[in-house]
Amino acid sequence: MTSLLTPEALTDGLGTRVIGRRVICLERASSTNDRAWTEAAHRAREGTVVFAEEQTRGRGRLGRAWYSPRGAGVWMSVLLRPDMPVERYPLLTSVGAVAIAAAVAATIPEPPRVRWPNDVFVGGRKIAGVLAEARDLTAKRPPAVLGIGVNVNLAREDFPQELRVFATSLSIEAGAPVDRLRFARRLLVELDQRYAEVCGGDLEAFS
Repeated sequence: MTSLLTPEALTDGLGTRVIGRRVICLERASSTNDRAWTEAAHRAREGTVVFAEEQTRGRGRLGRAWYSPRGAGVWMSVLLRPDMPVERYPLLTSVGAVAIAAAVAATIPEPPRVRWPNDVFVGGRKIAGVLAEARDLTAKRPPAVLGIGVNVNLAREDFPQELRVFATSLSIEAGAPVDRLRFARRLLVELDQRYAEVCGGDLEAFS
């Protein structure tokens, strides 16, 4: 359950249209969002996804840190160039949250709840979060990076003391270790579907 995520394992037969067309897997990153922005600066294709086994300076909204220990979660960022007005870019956060909730619902029995705009909770505790960033908003199709952190195989005692009351993981809720690869692949599929919906103007799922 703690085996490394690899591009080959993540993309083999995945069948997504945009997200996951190119996958980068790192042993360690300061932040997967930072690496995704580096890829954007080098004109990487839309849908490039960066995974890291560990983040040393993972971040959430409002400058908060995101605890990202090695091999225990899905820490990832997606490079996007949405074909929609920049006024609708805030919907990208909802794309991430709804996709996470769908993947979580397919993995554990307890239903997840989205706390808009960017957090996913299970049983009153936070299991995942989303951080969307955009730059160069005057460009024709400004780039955006969608950062996602999902607690997969953390035990309660693995969390820092101050987070134990507020955080949970898939394995805690399932009562057993969860296959990170299977979950990550399901998440890529859900993200691809939700992204296509919002870019195509189907906003009912995000209202």
